[in-house]
Amino acid sequence: AFESANVGTWDVVADVSITAGNDLGNYSLINSTATAQAEITPKDLLIEITADPKVYNGNDEAVTLATVRSGDLVGTDVVSVLSENGAFESANVGTWDVVADVSVAAGNDLGNYSLLNSTATAQAEITPKDLVIEITVDPKVYDGSADVGSEQLSFTDDRLSGDVFEITYSSAFF
Repeated sequence: AFESANVGTWDVVADVSITAGNDLGNYSLINSTATAQAEITPKDLLIEITADPKVYNGNDEAVTLATVRSGDLVGTDVVSVLSENGAFESANVGTWDVVADVSVAAGNDLGNYSLLNSTATAQAEITPKDLVIEITVDPKVYDGSADVGSEQLSFTDDRLSGDVFEITYSSAFF
C-alpha cells in the first residue's frame, strides 16, 4: 500500500512471503516486507459552465456558473471552482456561445487534481427587450378633418442609448 492516498512520491510497503513451489525448502526468507518508492500523479479535472439567458441590454456580459465535470472528483473529495468574465459572442438577440474564464478556488483535495482548462464554453439565449413607443400630438386648428399631419406627431421610446432604428406609422387621427 502507498504511504498516502494523495499526490506525491511515497514509499510502498508490501508484505511478502514464499508459500509454494518445489524449491521452497531451498530458501529462507529474511524479510517479511519489501519497500519501493512510487508516484501518485494528479487526476485530470475539467471545469464546465452553464450560462443564464438574458433580455437584450446592449452588452455581451453573461452570468455563468462553474461546475466540475461529472466523474472527475474521486469519492468525497471537494474542490471549489469559479467562473468569471462571462461573455456572449454577440450582444444581439439570438442563441450564442458564452465563454468564461474558469479557475479552481479552494479545496482540501486540490493538490490531487490537475486543471485541464482555463476557459469554458456554454450556450445561452439573448431574448428581445420589450419596447414602448409613446406619441405626442401637437394641437391643430379645426379644418373639418380628423387627420393628423406628420408634422404634428413626435415619437419617443425606451430604446437603449446608441441603438438606431426608425419609427414609422401607417395612420393617425383624432
